[in-house]
Amino acid sequence: MRNLGRCGRQRKKKYKNRGVSQAHLIQFVQLQKWLTFFSPYNRERAMNSLLKPCDFKETGRGLQAMQKIDPGDIIVSIPLNCLITVHTVLATHIGSHIKRNKKRFTPQQILTIFLVIESCRGTESPWSPYIETLPDNYSTPLYFSSEEIALLNSQPRKQAEALKERFSRAKQLITKFIEENTLWPAHCFTEERLRWAWSTVDTRSVYLHTDPHPLIDIDPEESNVALAPFLDLLNHTDSAKMTAYVNKKCDCYEILTGDVFNKYDQVFISYGAHDNSKLLINYGFVLPKNVHNTYVFSVEDLLSCAPASTQHIERKTAVLVEANLQSNLVCSKDGISWSLSTALKIIILPWKLM
Repeated sequence: MRNLGRCGRQRKKKYKNRGVSQAHLIQFVQLQKWLTFFSPYNRERAMNSLLKPCDFKETGRGLQAMQKIDPGDIIVSIPLNCLITVHTVLATHIGSHIKRNKKRFTPQQILTIFLVIESCRGTESPWSPYIETLPDNYSTPLYFSSEEIALLNSQPRKQAEALKERFSRAKQLITKFIEENTLWPAHCFTEERLRWAWSTVDTRSVYLHTDPHPLIDIDPEESNVALAPFLDLLNHTDSAKMTAYVNKKCDCYEILTGDVFNKYDQVFISYGAHDNSKLLINYGFVLPKNVHNTYVFSVEDLLSCAPASTQHIERKTAVLVEANLQSNLVCSKDGISWSLSTALKIIILPWKLM
C-alpha cells in the first residue's frame, strides 16, 4: 500500500498515499477540546495526539500517525465519561422516562433513542461535539434498495433481511414509546433519523460489557455496545493486532496496538475476525483480500449442483437436517468445513451405501 523508497517518483507516491488532513476542520477541533475538558489526566495526550483525522484515498476518513508508533503503544485513550453507554442514557432525563416505561429495550435501542433526541437538540446538546463528527448516512444494507438486496448471495441476503427486520421491530417499539411520551418532538423520530441513529450504533460502537438491569433486554446482537468519540474514526484491517481494555487507573477506554506504524501511515485496528458478509452487513464495506473471508452454502445450493442422476433427494435432505448438517456449510482459505464435506458425500452417495 505504501512505498518508502527514496527516488523522486516514490516520494511522490508516498505523499499521495498520506491522504488529506481533516484535523483543522471545526468539528474535529471542537471534538478534541471536548475530550480534553473531560479528562485532566488525558489533557496532555489529547492536546498532542498521536493521531490526526485524515481522508485517505483507499478507505475514506481515518486516523493518521503523527509520529512512529511501536507495538505496545497506546494509540487512543478516551475518558469513560465521554462514552455513550446504556447507563449514560439511563442517568439522563431520557433515562428517567425509559425507567417509567413498562417496555424493555435492548442496549442498541436505548442508544438509538438517545442519539435521535440529542441530534435533534443541535448545539444545545452537550454531546454535539461528538454528534457533529458522525457521518450523515451509511453504506449498510439498511440503505440498500430491494433491487440491491436481491443482488446479494443467499447468505448475506438472509443476513441483510434479518438486519432490516431487527430495525423494523426497533422502529415500531421506539415510535410507540415516543408517542406515549410527548416531551420530544415527534418530527425528530422520522424513519430516516431512526435509521441513521441505529446504523451509527451498528457501525461505530465498541464492545463494552452491559451490566444486567431490569429495564434492559439483553440480546446477543444488540448488547455490550458503547459509542466512543474519536476512537470510532479508526478503520479496520484483517491483519491488525490490538488490545482494547478499560484502564481503571485513569478511567479511560484504551487501545494498545501490536503493530508498527510509520509517521503519516494510516493507523488501523481490528473490528474482529469477520468475513466479508459480516463486514458488509454490520459495517458497510468489504476487504478485497480478507484472510477471514468465507463462503457459506445452503443445502439448496448443494442440491442445485447435484448431478441430474442423484436419487432420493428428499430422504437425503431429511438426513442432513436430522444430523444437523445443514449449518456450518462453509468454505474458507483453510478449505471446506467438515459439515460441508459430509453433506456433499451424503448427497452424491448411492442410497444403498449410506
